[in-house]
Amino acid sequence: MKNYVSLEEGNKKLLTAINVSSSFGHELWIKNYDEGYEREEGVPDYQSFNHDEIVGDGVFDANAMPKYEGDGCNDIVVIVKEGAETTEYHLMYSDDEEDRVYIDEIEDYLSQYGPDSTAFKTKLAKLYNGSDWDALQFMYSFCDEDWKPVCERILHLNNETTCGWGEKLATSEEQDEYYKGKWQLLEHFGISNDDGDAVVKEETPEVSE
Repeated sequence: MKNYVSLEEGNKKLLTAINVSSSFGHELWIKNYDEGYEREEGVPDYQSFNHDEIVGDGVFDANAMPKYEGDGCNDIVVIVKEGAETTEYHLMYSDDEEDRVYIDEIEDYLSQYGPDSTAFKTKLAKLYNGSDWDALQFMYSFCDEDWKPVCERILHLNNETTCGWGEKLATSEEQDEYYKGKWQLLEHFGISNDDGDAVVKEETPEVSE
């Protein structure tokens, strides 16, 4: 049996998992489990949907989830396909009476692909080594309230000034702010600076006394 918590309690981790699925290109599905409801021939009991349908302005909207006819429950499911292997992670349960979050499956999914995982850090480093802008956008979805203003400022400098793709000539102060800010963000997500290249920060093993 899956362990679950209320939507209020699990909302933050649920939102992180949904953002991770979007960033990694993992499929999001809604699945219906009303076994007693007879559907028309050819009508499936599941459908895919997009991240932007249920997340707006950094907030998850349970009411925006696709609905099915019938009295069964709906699950939000992330489907991860790696080679010939397919893995399903059930994130959330919803019916007419309640919404709840499968916290154990979310934590399992995030341990594989979330901000603390090697997969996440490796992807971020690869993005940065190809494009500051792509890396900044990737990080933005996972910034908390303390780091989000920093990321917004660095994105602005990248977009509007010659620190990135903008036309406005950046001042020396803006260049310093941009360089310092982007590396603070990268280091916050576990990335180190190796002569200008992004690499996954090596964890220092704990030394037992």
